Amino acid sequence: MAEAVVSFAVERIEDLLIHKANLLYGVRSQVRGMLAELRGMRPFLKDADARQDEHKSISKLVVEIREVAYNAEDVIETFVFKFEPRERRGIIHILKRSARIFSEGITLYKLEALMEIDSSTSRHPEQTFSQVGDEYLVGIERDTEILAAQLVSEEAEHCKVVSICGMGGIGKTTLARKVYQHPDVRRRFDAFAWAFISQQWKLNDVLHNVLIQLIPGKKDAIVNMENDRLARKQLDEVQQQKKCLVVLDDVWSSEGFDELSKVFSDVNTKIILTTRNKKVAGSQSFFIFQRVPLTTAESWELLMRKAFPKTAAEDFEDYPRMERLGRQMVQECGGLPLFIIELGGRLRTKKTLNEWMTIYRNYQMIGGSDNTALDVLALSYLDLSYKLKTCFLYLGIYAKDHDIEVDILYQLWMAEGIISREDRGEEETMMDVAERYLGELAERSLVTVEFKEKVEYSTITESKRFKSCRLHGLMLDLCMYKIQEENFFKTIDYRGINNQEVHPSFSSLATSTDGRNSNKIRRLAIYLDENSDLPLFNFKQEEIARPIRAILFFICSYINYPFGEQLIHLCKNSKCLRVIHFHGKESGDFTDGKPKELPKEIGNLVFLRYLGLKDTGFTKLPSSIGNLKYLQTLDLRTTDEISVPNVLWKMESLVHLYLPYYHLFSTEGKLRVDGLSNLETLENFAPDKVDVKGLFELTNLRRLGEVRIQGKQKNLPEVVNYLLNSKKLQHTSVFMDQCDFCSDEELLLLRQLFSCKCLVGLTIIGIIDKLPEYNSNCYQSLASLTLSGSQLKGDPMATLEKMPNLRILILVDAFAGKDNLVFSANGFRQLERLGLHSLEIGEWMMEEGAMPTLSFLSIGSCNNLKMLPDGLRFITTLQELDITEMPEAFKDCLRMVNDKGEGLHKFHIPSVRFS
Repeated sequence: MAEAVVSFAVERIEDLLIHKANLLYGVRSQVRGMLAELRGMRPFLKDADARQDEHKSISKLVVEIREVAYNAEDVIETFVFKFEPRERRGIIHILKRSARIFSEGITLYKLEALMEIDSSTSRHPEQTFSQVGDEYLVGIERDTEILAAQLVSEEAEHCKVVSICGMGGIGKTTLARKVYQHPDVRRRFDAFAWAFISQQWKLNDVLHNVLIQLIPGKKDAIVNMENDRLARKQLDEVQQQKKCLVVLDDVWSSEGFDELSKVFSDVNTKIILTTRNKKVAGSQSFFIFQRVPLTTAESWELLMRKAFPKTAAEDFEDYPRMERLGRQMVQECGGLPLFIIELGGRLRTKKTLNEWMTIYRNYQMIGGSDNTALDVLALSYLDLSYKLKTCFLYLGIYAKDHDIEVDILYQLWMAEGIISREDRGEEETMMDVAERYLGELAERSLVTVEFKEKVEYSTITESKRFKSCRLHGLMLDLCMYKIQEENFFKTIDYRGINNQEVHPSFSSLATSTDGRNSNKIRRLAIYLDENSDLPLFNFKQEEIARPIRAILFFICSYINYPFGEQLIHLCKNSKCLRVIHFHGKESGDFTDGKPKELPKEIGNLVFLRYLGLKDTGFTKLPSSIGNLKYLQTLDLRTTDEISVPNVLWKMESLVHLYLPYYHLFSTEGKLRVDGLSNLETLENFAPDKVDVKGLFELTNLRRLGEVRIQGKQKNLPEVVNYLLNSKKLQHTSVFMDQCDFCSDEELLLLRQLFSCKCLVGLTIIGIIDKLPEYNSNCYQSLASLTLSGSQLKGDPMATLEKMPNLRILILVDAFAGKDNLVFSANGFRQLERLGLHSLEIGEWMMEEGAMPTLSFLSIGSCNNLKMLPDGLRFITTLQELDITEMPEAFKDCLRMVNDKGEGLHKFHIPSVRFS
């Protein structure tokens, strides 16, 4: 970690020397001397980081170097930004302190000598893990079929719970997920829910989570339920109406499961339970499936799949010797899929025998350890570059099994200087570099990622954008151990306590910070819920607050957010802050009814790079926010209307700006954005609130998300003009409400809109006389199209089905008196999701070859439709069918099975829902 801190400090100070040289007049020689010292440390620090457990002198030196690098960067930046003479003295003091480190007997040469010390002692975290799933698991399909058959069998009527048990890393969650998604299981049940339990859980949170998945249409009502009594009542009603399958993943105690199981019906609900504890799985009412380690042959097969995913291993010149090394290393994994996958992830990046020999020697060193399994993971961490190590540790800030939104994660990495400008390729953004970093962690099986749907990224770019990522139990255990070892951040958990209780984390925070460098807190993650009624943090204690670089609030319930005096003291005393992040809930209600404002003192945080208020209820920003000239990300996607001062145009370093949802903000005049020449992302752009002319000054804009046009499209011509002429814009989506297109002039404007090469998503609510004819310039980039109340005349399918990149099509009351719907062969070649609602169609015909990639179909309120088209049976990719508010005759026809082969079974759709 010292290597990472020093390297980041070097990059930042070099950047300041280049861009702020005039401001460092008089101290440039000292700064360059400090850079020389820091650069000289880097070759040795990688080994020092890896072996600091072996000798206390190494560990102490590593800690001291890390803190000197932090302090040097802080003081130099403070001097540059504030021009205060005393800061010049501060720089010189830090530089002298750096020199003393190397003159007090611990020089680089002694550090190199210490590297020769051989020690067999090593510290490792406790083995309390859960597993990380992977598509490479050997034998998983066989086990999936066994469990799926058990769930849908007649015997299952008398068995409420299917239990999957086994040690951490054995593949329990992966198996549960595959059973959960099995076609036979999806046909057997009407509703599905998945809940992660682990060691810390609350019944009310689990109930809300399960209910939202079982009845997603009532999400708003569910999140506002104040206690578990109402949630239990709602759950009882759902279970009476539907056959439900619920997965309770990673249950730790019998007492906990007993409490959970009481809320689920014995008749209509089945539970898949995963646990490491055999006592939890020991009830006689369970069907117990014990996962066992892989055999030697299976272990080797899995390793080969992961280490050589695209090439034949035998093509390597030294393969026989590499195979011998690999077979010996895989023995150390004990047949646990997680560790074999991790080993394969390391080996896939190593192409020579020497590289395999290096990994083999590492495995020999840990072969006799009692904690061999976790040591395997630790080796993978040590094999990372200093940048990737820091990226990995940042994931530990989030709770276990928490889906991490990657765009926010990337911007946090950027704010902390983790993403290196040196790694940018031509035409790449820093977000692109961050995605490569995450991709490498995923390739090494240190993190699992979820890909965005294709419609969510531009058809201009080839990259597959990630949507979210997560750390599961074992990797989180490793991550948390390294975080503690490296003093990377401090977590304070206020959930479930009140102001009469003294929380141990709060007490230890004050006592652990005694002025010694080794105990300084640089990053702070605070978890809150409705019971967190106590001072969050004594920010008046300057010695505690001063060195903090990042503070992240995770709001776990619908509660008041920290504000007022608390934030004022934070802004006054934590002047090194780079990150303030509020991770809120979707409700912004405040119990005291008072508006929540950010204090004006926030304008004093000259280092601030990231300010996130997403899903919080803050209602006012101070005008002093315009002072944050180095802010890179500003996220204003609040849940309540917020007052925004018209000063954002002054924040010239902004790269990502997220305006409030549904243009729920007020400002003086139209919000200016013309000074934001570095802006790459602008979300929730509303021309009636934001000056459209400012768009033409945003020369680096790549993504313009959710442009909302309300009523008469008086601003649309300027928006279309910008979209047609923008040089770098790759992605935009437009939402138009009550925008009618009937005149020739309006239809010409619509044709121009469809010709925008960056247009990926379009929603039009309003009358369209007719769609523009298809040609090589029109409709080429559009991936998602929603037409509502369009009253289209004629047959639009001849146009829509030719769109080359259309993946989502939603039609709501879209036709004017249309009787039949015809999907021709080879039409809609890329379509994946289709929604037909409130259409006056009597017959739907589909030729073989239409919609060959369709995976989801939704039909609702089409009252004249008698039956699904027979051609639907040719679509082998269809996974889900959702029937909503359709006549009983239509539903009865689908359920019918007779000698003519009519009914749902002929379509082979795994999941069918009637709502």
